[in-house]
Amino acid sequence: QNLPDLWSRCKTFREFIYILFVGKSPISPHNIKQYEQYEEAKKFLEDQQKRIEESEKAAERAYEESVKAQEEYEREMEEIGEADVDISTKTGGVSLDPFKPILFPVQQNLALICRYLRHVRYVLFWEECYIAFWVS
Repeated sequence: QNLPDLWSRCKTFREFIYILFVGKSPISPHNIKQYEQYEEAKKFLEDQQKRIEESEKAAERAYEESVKAQEEYEREMEEIGEADVDISTKTGGVSLDPFKPILFPVQQNLALICRYLRHVRYVLFWEECYIAFWVS
């Protein structure tokens, strides 16, 4: 309900109950005047887009730093003489990471749990108002 964009507002629980029992909305449709809250909505959407771009840039920088660190590590290992030239992913053989068989499934399960929690948050905060109504 706090969004400045008038088109993105959700119905309240009371409105849904009224519509369910009576069959029509308790309030008349909101007439949005031309450019009503246009500046606030535009600023909100621009800020949201800016946050998305910043997080994508941060992820890209982190990836580049990771690649640089990996290249530096490989260079050091070559100097020592303990590195293999082939850095391709091996599907068989003995893993050098003893925790991979244990932690990789945990990581996958955590990713799944995070997706479910994100949807639960949408329902709890009524960002998905139709689902939230039928759940509550």
